[in-house]
Amino acid sequence: MGTENNEGRPVSGVPGVSEHPIRLLIHPEQDTARYEAISKALRDAVRDYPETFTVSVGELNTVDHVGYHDDLRSSVVFAQEYGTQYKRLTIRPALHPVFAELLRIAIALP
Repeated sequence: MGTENNEGRPVSGVPGVSEHPIRLLIHPEQDTARYEAISKALRDAVRDYPETFTVSVGELNTVDHVGYHDDLRSSVVFAQEYGTQYKRLTIRPALHPVFAELLRIAIALP
């Protein structure tokens, strides 16, 4: 998986990070600090960027989640992993500064 374009620059804008999604499973009870930090960052994102980040709860045929959307895509960012107690976080580093913050949180905490 390459992290640089044909000019040798990182495609995500973050050195060493690919433009491909990064997915993490987080257990709310076993990884409490990371879960709480990510939850706060996403609450702030929904508040600060309502045109891009949304919360979907109680919608028919839709898992409860925090989502991201722009003119080209719509995706789930944080949701319950089916059949488990884990939450799945999907980070797309090249799309929005909030994802850079989520990545920083994900790798900074033990």
